[in-house]
Amino acid sequence: MNRRWIGAAAAVTVLMMATPCFAQDPDFPTKEGAERFAEGNKLYTAKNYEGARLKFLQALAISRSKGVTFNLARSEEQVGKFADAYGHYQDY
Repeated sequence: MNRRWIGAAAAVTVLMMATPCFAQDPDFPTKEGAERFAEGNKLYTAKNYEGARLKFLQALAISRSKGVTFNLARSEEQVGKFADAYGHYQDY
């Protein structure tokens, strides 16, 4: 039974690493925040994780939404900023 859970957790992790959160985020008080979020999603999809991280940081400065926080953590994880990613995963 323990191996099943490990396998399931590994499968979920692989799927989560493949895609950012693309949900429409209504928590942006300005158009600029929504644009930074969308730009970050595009960069993440193009595997430009550092560029995506910077866009998500800009979006987070405008709105502390869950979608931005999650995507920022994912980007930080991809570029090896594990301590920062851990903190943002906790915030999420």
